[in-house]
Amino acid sequence: PRVLNPAIKKYEFQKVFDHLNSEFPIDTPVTDTGITCFGLACTLSEKTPEHRDYIKCMLELILRFKPDLTLKDNHGRTPLHLAARCGSNTAIDILLDRGYP
Repeated sequence: PRVLNPAIKKYEFQKVFDHLNSEFPIDTPVTDTGITCFGLACTLSEKTPEHRDYIKCMLELILRFKPDLTLKDNHGRTPLHLAARCGSNTAIDILLDRGYP
């Protein structure tokens, strides 16, 4: 699971896809605090318009594997909480578009 953490942060789309496609349990934590790969992608920084595009692509890639969008980390934070805390409007928009409760 720790392989996904740096791959997500570096926008290594093919590596993330290959790992998730290898029957990796999508809701397995990839950080010490229990954040899943989808939650981690929700924390990516929107420094430039290009970053927003990368974040959108990463989230859409991970969503293909049907993660639980309401799963909480060890501190009780959902992906929406993580996105709001990090100021990721892209992640917030995607979650709300998906009908996040």
